[in-house]
Amino acid sequence: MSAAILVADLHVTLGGREILHGVDLAVEHGDVFGFVGPNGAGKTTTLRTILGLYRPTSGSVRVMGPDAGRDEARRATGFALGRDGLYDAMTAAENIAFYQRLYGGAPARPALDLGPDGRAGDRRSGRRAAR
Repeated sequence: MSAAILVADLHVTLGGREILHGVDLAVEHGDVFGFVGPNGAGKTTTLRTILGLYRPTSGSVRVMGPDAGRDEARRATGFALGRDGLYDAMTAAENIAFYQRLYGGAPARPALDLGPDGRAGDRRSGRRAAR
């Protein structure tokens, strides 16, 4: 079985500065993988390239087989935004559906029920108003 994520000799240059220099990694199906390192080490740039948000200057990035920038690879990936990115007026389910349509993903089915009343999809983004 091939790796779910395969990065080979990845180089990324942004603004005339080489940010990534020869990154290699493989994440097998079912593995849990995380990046740890100091600020400026290239963690975010690597992840953005894997997600197809940046193009490699050279090297290759494959996600579930195809190159990371291809639609098939984008449909096979998902990511959680670090901050802001949820629309307060939308429910969790509506936010997910919005981003799936935006990035061409298949409709999601809930993987688990987060609410004791079974209505997790009916709740707003969860931000609390100032009192």
